[in-house]
Amino acid sequence: MLKGGFGKSIFANTLAGVLATRRDHAVLLVDLDPAGHLSTGLGYYTRENESATDLANVLLDGADIEEIVKHPGHGFDFVPSLNLERVVDELSKDSVLASDLKMKTSSSTR
Repeated sequence: MLKGGFGKSIFANTLAGVLATRRDHAVLLVDLDPAGHLSTGLGYYTRENESATDLANVLLDGADIEEIVKHPGHGFDFVPSLNLERVVDELSKDSVLASDLKMKTSSSTR
């Protein structure tokens, strides 16, 4: 895993835009960065707005992912995150929750 400062978020944003606009692909970009840099860079969340519904609410609280999909106007859809640190904290405390999330993930990819 690359550490900060390598341009991973900018690359993901650019690649999503290119695939969507120049290659005519349907693209859903999901911010899995615990710090939420991609979300912040796209203007969706700042630290002052941490209470907004994001990917952590989908994974931990059962929020509907369709409610948080954003349309930033770059040709792709986007699932923001800013509170993934909360997911990591909860998973480290609760092995049953970790197993439940793994089962949800595997069943939704089939």
